[in-house]
Amino acid sequence: MIILLVEDNLGDARLLREMFDEQNSHDTKVMHVESMIDAERYIAEHTVDIVLLDLGLPDTQGLEAVRRARAAAPNVPLVVLTGLNDEKLALQTLQKGAQDYLVKGQIETHGLLRALRYAIGRMSTEAELRAAKNRAEQAETLLQDAVDSMSEGFVIYDHEDRFVMCNETYRQIYADRADRLIPGILCEDILHKCPSGKLSSL
Repeated sequence: MIILLVEDNLGDARLLREMFDEQNSHDTKVMHVESMIDAERYIAEHTVDIVLLDLGLPDTQGLEAVRRARAAAPNVPLVVLTGLNDEKLALQTLQKGAQDYLVKGQIETHGLLRALRYAIGRMSTEAELRAAKNRAEQAETLLQDAVDSMSEGFVIYDHEDRFVMCNETYRQIYADRADRLIPGILCEDILHKCPSGKLSSL
C-alpha cells in the first residue's frame, strides 16, 4: 500500500511515519509532501493507494483542500487529518468525498493502518455500487428502447401490480390517463372513472 501523506508539519509527519514503522508492515510505503501543489504533482506522475491529507496546508485549507485532492485523484481513497476542534469540518469533508477522518492527538498506532485499509475497502465498495447502478440504468435504457420499437401498445407491471414502463404507442392509446403512467403507481390508481361515470380499464 502506497500512502501519500500531505502534511506541512514535520513533527506530525514524523510521528505518523513512526506509527507506520511500529506496525512492521512491509507492504506499506509512505510518500510525504508538504503542500497541495506538491501533492497534485506527485499524483500526476505516480500511483498511490490512498491520500492522507492535512486540512491546514500552506497553500490551501479546509474544504478547498478536499476539493483539490478529489480533483487530482478522484478514484483514490482520501482520509483527512483534523485538529481537536475541527470535528464539524471533518464531517463536512465526508460530504465532499473523503472516506474517513482522523483527529490529531487521538490517532492510535494499531488503529491507523486499519482505518486506512477500511477507507480503501469503503471506496472499492462505493465504486462497485456505482458500476452496478450504471449497468442497471443501461439495461433499463435497452429495455425501454426495445419496448418503444414495438408497433403495438405495450405496458409492464411488476409483481405488486405497480406500473414499470410502457411505450409511446400505449401512451397515445390511453392519452386520457397518460399523466398517471408514473413508475411505481398502482394499477388500481391508474384506473379511473371516465367522464360518463363508468370505470374504464386498461
